[in-house]
Amino acid sequence: MIIGAGTEAVGAALSITTYHLLSTPPTLARLKRELQPLPLNHTPASGMQILPYPVLQQHCPYLIASVKEGLRLSRESNRMPRINRSSPTIYGDYIIPPGTVVSMSLRD
Repeated sequence: MIIGAGTEAVGAALSITTYHLLSTPPTLARLKRELQPLPLNHTPASGMQILPYPVLQQHCPYLIASVKEGLRLSRESNRMPRINRSSPTIYGDYIIPPGTVVSMSLRD
């Protein structure tokens, strides 16, 4: 049981993210364009391609946003707040100021 801890949540997030990327080709194309110019470091021992997280943060905002959105969509009981820091968000007749935390439960 301990070996499998956390695998369901990660698997669900990856499945949902992959599904949405593959079902919306423009989104997948945008992500590919963002990733294409990045330099890759090859690790001789494993042959894996590694990008340090600070590089991803600086050069891959769409990748980071895609991962966060997949996590948000895969959560069954927790909330993942959304914050638009740059401009007001318009929701129906409401104007939500920049920087306001917006969140809701999945049942809402």
